[in-house]
Amino acid sequence: MTPSLQDWYSYTILLILHLAPTVGSRKVSTCQLVLQAVKKQALKQGQQLCNMKILNVNFQSLRNKKEELAVLIESNEASIIIGTKTWLNSSVYTSEIFPPNYNVVRKDRQDGCGGVLIAVRRDLVYNIIKVCDEGEQVYIKLSFGKGVSLVVGAVYRPPGNDVQYLDNVCSTIEELSLQNKKAVLWIGGDFNLPDINWEDLSVSGHSNPVPLNNRFLDMIENCNTQQMVSSPTRRDSILDLFLTNRPSLINKCTLLPGLGDHDIVSIDSDVSAKRCKPLKRKIYLWEKANLSDMKRDCRQFQRDFLSKYCEQSSVHEMWITFKTSLLNMLDTHASLTQGDVPEDWKKADVVPIFKKGERYCLQNFGTHCLQQYFRSPWLDNHQILSETQHGFRKRRSCTSQLLLTIHDLSSGIDSRNQIDVILFDLSKAFDMVPHGRLLHKIQFYGIRGNTHNWIKEFLTGRSQRVVLDGCTSHTSSVPSGVPQGSVIGPLLFLLDPSSQENIRKLEMVQRRCARFVLGDYHRDSSVTAMLNKLQWSTLQERRAQQRVYMMYSILNGLVDLPVTYFIPVAGPSKRGNPHKLQVPFARTHLFQSTFYPDAIRLWNSLPPSRSRCNL
Repeated sequence: MTPSLQDWYSYTILLILHLAPTVGSRKVSTCQLVLQAVKKQALKQGQQLCNMKILNVNFQSLRNKKEELAVLIESNEASIIIGTKTWLNSSVYTSEIFPPNYNVVRKDRQDGCGGVLIAVRRDLVYNIIKVCDEGEQVYIKLSFGKGVSLVVGAVYRPPGNDVQYLDNVCSTIEELSLQNKKAVLWIGGDFNLPDINWEDLSVSGHSNPVPLNNRFLDMIENCNTQQMVSSPTRRDSILDLFLTNRPSLINKCTLLPGLGDHDIVSIDSDVSAKRCKPLKRKIYLWEKANLSDMKRDCRQFQRDFLSKYCEQSSVHEMWITFKTSLLNMLDTHASLTQGDVPEDWKKADVVPIFKKGERYCLQNFGTHCLQQYFRSPWLDNHQILSETQHGFRKRRSCTSQLLLTIHDLSSGIDSRNQIDVILFDLSKAFDMVPHGRLLHKIQFYGIRGNTHNWIKEFLTGRSQRVVLDGCTSHTSSVPSGVPQGSVIGPLLFLLDPSSQENIRKLEMVQRRCARFVLGDYHRDSSVTAMLNKLQWSTLQERRAQQRVYMMYSILNGLVDLPVTYFIPVAGPSKRGNPHKLQVPFARTHLFQSTFYPDAIRLWNSLPPSRSRCNL
């Protein structure tokens, strides 16, 4: 059979990949040139890819085959990839391996071997199907529209005589078939069943027990499926299978050169799944804008606006005029004077942001936005905010809070004092602030009159909706919480009354990043040589630099931390360094290695020209 242009395309790319230089950047650039040339040739011949292509790949360790995977995806434009023997674990992130236009559902084995995954192109709509069995299998469901769906599964059966393991896998597939009678089934993976003759569905070998092979054949009959792979995928055996209950939808089943010792099963189908089509949006091209005319119109609008309105004018009327004309900022002084805010300021659009865990769980998404800090000197001067509060305050941060906390704990241990610690984690703290209690609290702090009325009007009667890919949800009221993404939100949260580094792991992160940047995952490669090539400072050097930077910031008032721990050295002990500081006495190694003692030692070791600052 004469290979198609697409088959020749895949073989050429994989051949070039093996002949290309080992440097990752040059390898990818070489392949990209061939990719562009072959795509142009395909367009000239009028060949087009099918609606959906699925690849069944036995990776035999995916961790060190990032370039090969990228070329495979680019050359085949697969909609779905079924992967087995990924050899991944929880320490390897999907983003390190797959391109960003794929969503990946993984099930890793704890020992780092085996493992399965399903990679789905990001524009396809799918749901994860949860199964009770603990075997190496994952399933998803895609929608075709009009009540028709597609169930895709990835299964790996390790070699062995475990009949119970295969029985559990078969039972899971049978259950999915019963629960999705109208769905199209695509089940792929490495089943390690070389004894079955797929031409007549007979058992002729002795690699596995006969009951094990018969159980798998019974499952195929019970689910009314057909096995589509007819050529050996490893040596003389068909180990990588593809099952479907709609064989008429499969146009072609071919083999491609594998990434390991198994060939890749490539499936072309006429199936067209439901896709997430981005909505058309109006995007302003500012580089083509006439800025001089815009500035002239803004100055003219300013004159007209100030001549028409004053501080006693209706806030709502001014806002409508302003929004219609410029969609810019309303005069804050007039708003505060009246103690009122426009209705549009009470309507919020929130965007879901993925935080951690599985993407199909809504609980793993947050609506956190970039915060702007609202600083009130009046609150600082009257010492209303607690000194232990470091969040959302000028010259304070998580770093400053950690420095003081670790210093207090270690000095207590060094002085042999009892230390009691209570840790609280407020879930959805911003969203749970009661408006009534907050308004009562700010009035108690002396915030009254128009300012209090303005905050009250800003908080009450609020509504929000979710915006995702240009689509909006229905609007719902917000009975509690302070608006995230607003300027005043963090300050209101602070006013509410309810308001050791693992060195080895960090070193491993840096070493993995070096492999990632250079694209070198070979076992024999030296990571130390990679770090030297990249000219990356060691983490120990970076930590020393950060300690010295923090010392300089504290001594110069750039960070709001007490300088009482910094006592200048008096007398001849300065030894040519006028900025030398006393190192705190430490009884324990724990206190000696904390920030203040360690940073002061580093500070004293600097040349006088480097340590010069205003004490």
